[in-house]
Amino acid sequence: WRSALPPSALPDDPERFVRAARENLHGVVRADGTLIGSAAYAAGSLANHACDPNCFASFLTGSDAEPRAFRGAAAADSDDSESATRTEFGPECRKKRPLLVMRATRFVKRHEEVTLGYVELYASRGERRARLLRSKGFLCACARCRDPPEADRALTGWLCARGGDGCAGVAAHDAFEADSRESQGEGDDRKNESLLRCGACGAETTARATRAWAAAAESRWRGVVARARDAARAGDHDASFALAREALRETRPFLHDGHVVRHELRLALAAAAEKTGRWTAAADACAATTRA
Repeated sequence: WRSALPPSALPDDPERFVRAARENLHGVVRADGTLIGSAAYAAGSLANHACDPNCFASFLTGSDAEPRAFRGAAAADSDDSESATRTEFGPECRKKRPLLVMRATRFVKRHEEVTLGYVELYASRGERRARLLRSKGFLCACARCRDPPEADRALTGWLCARGGDGCAGVAAHDAFEADSRESQGEGDDRKNESLLRCGACGAETTARATRAWAAAAESRWRGVVARARDAARAGDHDASFALAREALRETRPFLHDGHVVRHELRLALAAAAEKTGRWTAAADACAATTRA
């Protein structure tokens, strides 16, 4: 850190500086999702995390097209309040990239706190909290984590065995449980070996899955996601497409369409379809996302 900062900015407490840097850095990605590094932004670092944020962050990197943006530069020849703060990034701004851009996802009220999502928001409550604790050093207590919405059951939802009889419930094993640190103790082995049961009717899952077996199966399917991504990075998009499509077929009888694993498989499939032109097959596989 001494080589990266001017003498006037050297911290008195290096450990505190490292902690602050870890908690405030943003992972910078290109439009295609490629991570190119990390950066600290004065304004962006002021936005706290929420699992249901009112804004999202994107980045303008050297490879992106030059879009219109808002930087607060006054336009003296305009009375319009919006255009009075509008300017365009020109060639003189390119050397300042990558730039962080924050956009609202819904109407933000006056004096309402501006929030961002520091982790993947489609992840389950347990995953989000674990990642935030590991990467940012805090246990999330946002409204979505304190009181998970009913729809979040699908994120780790296994299909009810009575689904064919009209039960639309799922067996969830993450979002609606106590925090994993609080649940450790006597009886965990027995709990892990207990069968997952539908939250609506109490029936078993289609696979008669225990919590431990479900976690192991999900880990294996996540391994397929990783292999599909590795194949894509190696340029073998046909293999990536085949891996994701086969895993989607395998998980369909067991997992809810809104399950995190199926969502990640669809992302991998769509990315491979972009490179191979198999849009019809990808659209058929991804259509359920809009219904989940």
